[in-house]
Amino acid sequence: MQRLTSLLVCLVTTFAPYAMADQASALAALRAACADDAQRLCAGVSSGGGRILACLKAHKSELSDRCKQTASQAAGLSDGS
Repeated sequence: MQRLTSLLVCLVTTFAPYAMADQASALAALRAACADDAQRLCAGVSSGGGRILACLKAHKSELSDRCKQTASQAAGLSDGS
């Protein structure tokens, strides 16, 4: 059991930085792809605390194709795919 725990710790510490880097790059791509949509749909919303993201989710039917596609890819990363 101790060997299994040690192995899991090694795996997590080895691969966690890659997962975080993927999430950070996905977030950066999402910001770039949805910047115009955020300005158009959420101009009165103050940033921070996930308010812009919540606004974009509330207007998901009005998002540009580029933003929708990037959001879909980012959701795939967060689901562990």
